[in-house]
Amino acid sequence: MYLKIVLIGPCRSGKTVIANFLSDCSDSVSGEYRPTQGVRIVEFETQNLNMSSRGLKAEVELWDCSGDTKFEPLWPAMYKDAHGIVFVYDPSLPGVASELDNYFEAFINESGNLSLTNTKNWLVIKHTKNNDSTNTTLSNNFAKISQVTANVEENGQKLRSDFSNYLAGLVVGVRDRNEQDELNILTVI
Repeated sequence: MYLKIVLIGPCRSGKTVIANFLSDCSDSVSGEYRPTQGVRIVEFETQNLNMSSRGLKAEVELWDCSGDTKFEPLWPAMYKDAHGIVFVYDPSLPGVASELDNYFEAFINESGNLSLTNTKNWLVIKHTKNNDSTNTTLSNNFAKISQVTANVEENGQKLRSDFSNYLAGLVVGVRDRNEQDELNILTVI
C-alpha cells in the first residue's frame, strides 16, 4: 500500500532530522543547519506493520516540507492526495504555537483534502534536543491529535515505534476507505 505523508512545522523544528531518521536515509546529519528549500521527498518501505496480528508493509512517501512561509504558494501541491500529516515543532523556539496554528489552518482547514479531515490521520511530534524540558501550550486545534515527544539522538526507537503505530492506523484507514469505495461502486452498478 502506498502512503503520502506530509511533515510540516516551523523552520528549525527538526523535520529533516526526523525524516532522515524514520526513512533510514543515508544523508549524514551535520551540526550545520541547512533549511529545506520547498520540499524534499524521501521514499522508504516499512515492513511488518502490526494490524490485528497481520504484518503488512507500506511504501511511504515522506514529504519534508520547508517551514518557510515564502513557499506557501507550493502548499496545495504538498497536501494534494496526502493520506496523513505530521506537525513537527521544537518547543524551545519562540512563537511555535501560533506558527503551528497557521499550518493547521492551511493544511487541514483550507486543503479540501478529505483524508486530512480525520484526526486519526494527524500526528504531532514535539522534537526536543539535549533533554530540553521546555513546555509549549498548543491551541485547541491540537487537543484531539496524537502527540509524541521525540529526541532522535537519545530515544529514537520510541519515535520509530510511535511512527510505526501511526502508519498502521493510516493503512487501516486507507484500506477501509478503498473497500468502502469499491462497495459504493458495486451498489451503483
